[in-house]
Amino acid sequence: MPQSEHDNATMAHASPPTFKSVLDRYKGVGPGFDLLRVGLAVAIFYGHAKYIAGSSTGPDMVAAALAQTGMAMDAARGAAFDTSIWGSFKRSYHLALVPMFFALSGFLVAGSAFRVRALKPFMAFRILRIFPALMTEVTLSALVLGPLLTSYSLLEYFTDPKFVRYFGNIFGFVYMLLPGVFETNPVPRMVNANLWTLPAEFYCYLVTALLIVTGLFFKRQFYLAAIATLTITAVAASFLGNFGVTVRSLYGTPVVVYYFLVGTLFFHLQDRIVRRWSYFFGASAFALLALAFPKGVFIAPFFLTYATIFIGTVDLPKIPLIQSGDYSYGVYLYGFPISQALISAMPQFRGHESWFALLAGGLTFAFATASWHGIERPTLKLKR
Repeated sequence: MPQSEHDNATMAHASPPTFKSVLDRYKGVGPGFDLLRVGLAVAIFYGHAKYIAGSSTGPDMVAAALAQTGMAMDAARGAAFDTSIWGSFKRSYHLALVPMFFALSGFLVAGSAFRVRALKPFMAFRILRIFPALMTEVTLSALVLGPLLTSYSLLEYFTDPKFVRYFGNIFGFVYMLLPGVFETNPVPRMVNANLWTLPAEFYCYLVTALLIVTGLFFKRQFYLAAIATLTITAVAASFLGNFGVTVRSLYGTPVVVYYFLVGTLFFHLQDRIVRRWSYFFGASAFALLALAFPKGVFIAPFFLTYATIFIGTVDLPKIPLIQSGDYSYGVYLYGFPISQALISAMPQFRGHESWFALLAGGLTFAFATASWHGIERPTLKLKR
């Protein structure tokens, strides 16, 4: 081998790995992404199960979600939940889960956009991934779960405006209530709190679609400058005008959309971002520290996104059940209504969060498995 080629090979071998170099080894598929998605979904499910069982405290998500429906009395009841977690180290943990989902989604959706590079297939793929399972969950909740557990007569139930309004969730018009359902639960009347993220998801896809149409999504320098400008503006707005700042509740739509955009930026720069364990631990520490302070809202995303993508590139243990499908979306969709239904039908589980989480978790995973193999996977095959 000529000396110059030998030197180049030695330098290439000595260069630190990047996210792209690691992903290329696995043909572009992060070896830890599947387990990471399921892990995040299960963590969110368990947090919900604890306070649905009435034995743990929950964030003001209950109040905020109900307030969206104009139910002031129920919002006040939700606010009565002890929110002491927002003054403890648990704040960072609770605030990290959904943003991690969005950051990971941004990274993966950007990959899809770069592969198709056209609006129609991109939007078709998003529709096939989101709507069939969502439509099924909303329909089952309204037509099966509701009639079985409502305190209304069936005539009153089906003629109540809330029944029709609930189907708007399929199109992103979030509404949490069904007539006479879960009225006496520890978390009253809320059918599926996880639907609050739907508008944010739709905004993410809309922004990406507009950038694809204009071609700006594929111009790295422009994209880097745009995200830098957005970040500086958001940080200034958060410190000067409390934009996006939250003290005792989960982050709102603008913040999680921003996490999505940071995830897309990481895809753009994956060949430049060095992957090291020391960086991972440092980024994780900085992210948790920033999340502990309300005005760290737009400082944490870059650190938390690095930690999230890093986990996705780790060759985590292979669990055959997890490897057999992507069950994270099903767990996220079905976990809350199933838990609410169980605590309504079997109130003896109130206060027994561990046993309740096991029962509700097993049933949720069964629904998630059926959703993947019966609905999500068959519709995704239409991508071909």
